Amino acid sequence: MRVLGSGAYGVVKLAQCRVTKKKVALKIYPKFKLNDAMKRKAVNREIKCMKKLNSHPNVLKLIDSFETPKDIVLVLEYVNGVNLHQYIKDKGTKRVLSEEVSRHLFK
Repeated sequence: MRVLGSGAYGVVKLAQCRVTKKKVALKIYPKFKLNDAMKRKAVNREIKCMKKLNSHPNVLKLIDSFETPKDIVLVLEYVNGVNLHQYIKDKGTKRVLSEEVSRHLFK
């Protein structure tokens, strides 16, 4: 699986659904990195928020989430391209977007 990105607690990898053959993103949190209650609570809060936002057209869809003995895994809709942070960084705009660009991105 190709790594799409990584963060403080986990990694995001590209995968393919065996049933639908669609590409998905797997956000994998190794449990050993979630070594205190606050970190686990943050992951659970993320899952709850993603479930609530599933009907929003501009937010990635949470397809499923599950736990293995070693990991907590979120199965997310895969969208090809760069994330907002990388987009702003690539534009060289000193972390500021114009109102016109913001309006287009956040419509």
